[in-house]
Amino acid sequence: MSAETTAAVWGGIAGGFFAVIAVLVQTFLGRRDTKIAERKILAAVLQAILDEIQTVWDRYMQTAGGAICNHPHGQPFMTIFPVDFDYFAIFNSNAFLIGRVDNVELRRLIVQTYTHAKGLVDSYRFNNSMLEKHAQTLALAQAGIQPSVAQARAELETLTRYADLLKSSHVRVSGLVDRILPALQAEISRLA
Repeated sequence: MSAETTAAVWGGIAGGFFAVIAVLVQTFLGRRDTKIAERKILAAVLQAILDEIQTVWDRYMQTAGGAICNHPHGQPFMTIFPVDFDYFAIFNSNAFLIGRVDNVELRRLIVQTYTHAKGLVDSYRFNNSMLEKHAQTLALAQAGIQPSVAQARAELETLTRYADLLKSSHVRVSGLVDRILPALQAEISRLA
């Protein structure tokens, strides 16, 4: 084998070796960049969830939340609280990313908070529908239709019992909100 051939072979081996090293380094750096990008995306989604929870909770406390906090036991909650929209758009559109949260307790807390908050919204919707039905029954009772008087009393008793359930649900969600806000902030800081 001539010196040129040997040099060419060794050059090819060295070139191949360095090409493999370059691919490995590029793969490593690409994975690192992907992980960094994923952390940034997750931190941004968690920040958006934090903002959504804080904003919705603040608004709720200025309206029905404040009213239910001060609502006396044994009395029906006679206030219609309009809940016609999806107040959890950020969570609903990014729910698939919640599974990427490494912190198991935070992931569980996010799901619990939104599940109970959605349940609270449904409870207010149900209370609203009972109030509307009760108003119709009262109108019939005032017109002198006798079965409506008994029905109105029964509806009022149901509304009274349901008010305590509303307040209990509110207290549960309030506790979850108090826990999730600092937990989200801590995870966002950790990811940054």
